[in-house]
Amino acid sequence: MAEDGSATSGRKRSGASYVHEWNRFVAWSEASGRRSLPATPEDVAAYLENRAEAGAKASTIKVVAAAIAHNHRDAGFDVPLRHGAARAALDELTQDDSPGPTRTLPLDLDCYLTIRKTAYEPRTSRGGHVERVSNARRRGALDVAMIGLMRDARMRVSEAAALIWGDLERVQGGTGRVRVGESGYRAVSADTMMLLSSVRRGAGDDEPLLGMRPNQIAIRIGAAARQAGLGEGYSGDSPRLGMIRDLESIGVLLLGRHVTEKEK
Repeated sequence: MAEDGSATSGRKRSGASYVHEWNRFVAWSEASGRRSLPATPEDVAAYLENRAEAGAKASTIKVVAAAIAHNHRDAGFDVPLRHGAARAALDELTQDDSPGPTRTLPLDLDCYLTIRKTAYEPRTSRGGHVERVSNARRRGALDVAMIGLMRDARMRVSEAAALIWGDLERVQGGTGRVRVGESGYRAVSADTMMLLSSVRRGAGDDEPLLGMRPNQIAIRIGAAARQAGLGEGYSGDSPRLGMIRDLESIGVLLLGRHVTEKEK
């Protein structure tokens, strides 16, 4: 029996899309000094978020992920999208196919300082329940430490969600550094290190640093911004975008990538 023509043309279009998206991923990997095959979950997560920031819809992200998965399977490698940061990023970025991306506002230093003034205040739920003071203090401390860390290290939300306490190290003068996947170490300020110490509460090196999924982190940041009177538009990528804006305002050119210990 003859194969249906529409089905055949559909498969051809899918195949062409896979080739196109895979070639884009390879080019991005080469330009940023990363390996495309096999790729690490952290690098795939960074690429998916890069595409989303550039305006790619959830449906496009799914095609990108499928192309990466297909080429890894075809080459006999494990599929990075099944693991860690890549899995988390894919889940977050493909939650819906609403038309057009939501613009994420940068959480710059002024915004961060505003959040710090109100983060510890008890909140009132939609049902009218007022948060206990002790709970508000613990939540506020974690929110401030989390945002500070994500700003200092210009960290993507999937990278922050994947951290364990063992990734964080103290260095001279009370400052620190945090290891992010295979991309190396990024600096952490002394102020943020103090904030992180206050929320660690004896957690071991192999325990999650934040203990939240990417979408939970994004929700926490948005809620902290609203409580501070900053309004809507702040989410998981806001701290990173805010720090980039702050650095650019003083003439620091980032060239679209993090400065890591490997690059120094």
